[in-house]
Parts: sequence; structure tokens; C-alpha cells
Amino acid sequence: MMFGRFGAGVLGATIITAGLLVVGPTTEATAATAATAASKAPLVIGDICSCTGPEASSVAQTTPTIEAWAKYVSAHGGIQGHPVTIIVKDDGYNPTTSLAAAQTLVGSDHVAAIIDNSDVDTSWGPYVK
Repeated sequence: MMFGRFGAGVLGATIITAGLLVVGPTTEATAATAATAASKAPLVIGDICSCTGPEASSVAQTTPTIEAWAKYVSAHGGIQGHPVTIIVKDDGYNPTTSLAAAQTLVGSDHVAAIIDNSDVDTSWGPYVK
């Protein structure tokens, strides 16, 4: 499932976190790259989570981890010079709210990817496809 100018899809939080960490800068040129990160457009990633509701305890740690990752990557040059911005949408374990969150992230926020941290993702999966 692809959309956005960076090309991205619906990915599990574990997959995107593990995959993008590999992309983060690891060379001595990190300081120089960090200076250029501010001049490039941010890479905006959505995080739809069931942060509240009956299943919240199973995903409560994921969003802070994603936010910490984005802060670290951005501070070290971003992804190919693009700082990472995370937009969190809490669906409250409500399918209607979850779909509305996906529609906002895609239609208004123009995210490059959506991290699937929701327990009701079947409501918006077909939409982003």
C-alpha cells in the first residue's frame, strides 16, 4: 500500500521502527548532515494508536518509543536530511475515530507512512490501500 511523495505504507510499529533505525546516520558526517536536516522538508509519519480504551495497556509503550526514535533520528541528520515528525492520533479503540484519524493523516497532514499501533485498524486499512 503506497501513498505520499516519499512512498510509504501501512506498517506495524515494530517493522517501521526496526527498519528506519537502520537508515539512521552512523558515520562521522552525522554533525554535518544534522545541519542540513533543518533545510529539508520534514518526513511526516502518522501513528494511529489505541492509546486509550480497553486495550491501551498493550500499546502504551509504543508511541513514546516512536517519538523518542524520531527525536533521535532528527537530531542526527534525519533520513536523507529530512527531519522526522510524528503525528499521533488516538483512536480510543473506536473504529469510526480510527478511520477519521487515517483520513486526516492522509488527506490533511500528507503523511509519508502510518504506523499501525491501533487495535481497530481494519476500519482504515482499506482506505489507505
